[in-house]
Amino acid sequence: MERLSRGPHRLLLRTPALAPSQRAELEALLRGLPALLAAREREREARAEQTRLRLELRTVSERAARLEAHRSRASHDLRTPLVVMKGYVDMIQRGLAGPLSPALQRYADRLSRAVEEQNGLIARHLAPERGACTPLLPALRSGLARALAAGLPLHAPAGGVSVRATRAQVRLLARGLAQALHGVSGAALHVRGPEAAPGPCQLELRWPRGAALAQADTRRLSALAQALGGRLELWAEGLTLLLPAAG
Repeated sequence: MERLSRGPHRLLLRTPALAPSQRAELEALLRGLPALLAAREREREARAEQTRLRLELRTVSERAARLEAHRSRASHDLRTPLVVMKGYVDMIQRGLAGPLSPALQRYADRLSRAVEEQNGLIARHLAPERGACTPLLPALRSGLARALAAGLPLHAPAGGVSVRATRAQVRLLARGLAQALHGVSGAALHVRGPEAAPGPCQLELRWPRGAALAQADTRRLSALAQALGGRLELWAEGLTLLLPAAG
């Protein structure tokens, strides 16, 4: 029985004595075994993270759809009686119900103004959400904590940058960036506010010459940017995520 050892890994062979060339080949295989096992584990973790992000994105999308349905139904239910009231007030003010005394005219005018005010309140409070105002840097520092600890430079304005998106959407984007940067060394992240209103925020990722993100990671980042109402621009040694600025 032949026994070959390399650190914690051992290879037992129930064969006759090995030739020197065979032993050298097996020792070379054993030396590369830790790297192969580590790569397999990283691939398994990446698949699990991708599955988790996909499920989280689906959950956020379904919740957003439910909230929009509830908003639309509530807006309709509140506006319907106001529309009826406004119709009757208009008829009264046009004299279709007979002549009005000065007092009744004042009451009709007040009722008309009240209907308009309530309609404005409904419009402000139940308008379709265009995206909450969320600070970008805290989510990036949280999602990229490992990469930042490993030396990833993050350049950003002192005053911070906010985007028109929910916290969940920004967290998904940060995790997508973290997954895309896994295994890419020498990268740097630059965050810039809009150059001029109403321009987008810019999240620029640069990497060394010869390095690149996997196509699957690029497609995922592009989809996440589009979900925020932005887009991805890819260039030779980096990419830029253009995201809608808050305000």
